[in-house]
Amino acid sequence: MTGDDLADLYALAHDPDAEWMEQALCAETDPEAFFPDEGQRPDTGKKVCRRCEVRAECLVYALEHGELGVWGGTTERERRRLRARQAVAA
Repeated sequence: MTGDDLADLYALAHDPDAEWMEQALCAETDPEAFFPDEGQRPDTGKKVCRRCEVRAECLVYALEHGELGVWGGTTERERRRLRARQAVAA
């Protein structure tokens, strides 16, 4: 993902109570899939995210709010890298 891609995602900025949350597939899934224990892989949560139609909105929300766990198909580490890339591009 490039800095331009990330900028495009930020263009989707939204209110925390936005309707996209009601459409998120994670609401229909065991929350543990998105908050794996230390040493466990996040694959189950990320697999759900790949099928979710509001993945981009979810990613933007997680980046803006510093969420823990899997959000928008990314882990905390992956989102830290995205933020670092954005900072370098700015």
